[in-house]
Amino acid sequence: YRASIVANRPSAGVTCTGCYASALTAINASFFDPSAAALNTGPFHTYSTSTGDAQNTLFFSSTGDIMAHPSIVTDAPLKANGTRDNRLLAKVDSATPLHNPSPDATNGIPSTARYKMYADRSAPIKIITNEELYLLRAEARWFTGDKANAIADINFIRVNSGGLDPSALTVASTDAEFITELLLQRRYSLM
Repeated sequence: YRASIVANRPSAGVTCTGCYASALTAINASFFDPSAAALNTGPFHTYSTSTGDAQNTLFFSSTGDIMAHPSIVTDAPLKANGTRDNRLLAKVDSATPLHNPSPDATNGIPSTARYKMYADRSAPIKIITNEELYLLRAEARWFTGDKANAIADINFIRVNSGGLDPSALTVASTDAEFITELLLQRRYSLM
């Protein structure tokens, strides 16, 4: 689906309603499921520790030093109770910074935010999920003029995946405002 959208997208600054209509058709013909319980549904790559099988090399003990930029925490939306987005809480934890602040750029950016990785060598990796399809559908709906349903899709993800209140988007919102919100949701849903 992504490859189809990318291959058929118009040049920068031009909206292709037909491209987005085709994307909607593809999404609806996929495994898309509109229930909140199905947000993690989708195809995945399997791994195994059996002889001759490929193993997941992104399991935690070999990747405990994969740090996140500190902005992943500070930019995360707040829930009504003041805690951060559920997606951040599920995917990032704290660790001792790997790099000390220094004036030269060779030491990297100090961070205490670390990605939670896969539990073991046989953990599957998702290729695309229902949650991502929701966000693709929101984009396609917005740019085919179905702004109310695009906002409903964004808010569905905010509420059911992030634990957040609905967005401030309205059908009168600009394309730039919609894109900003869409990119924020993609950042935390696809992290």
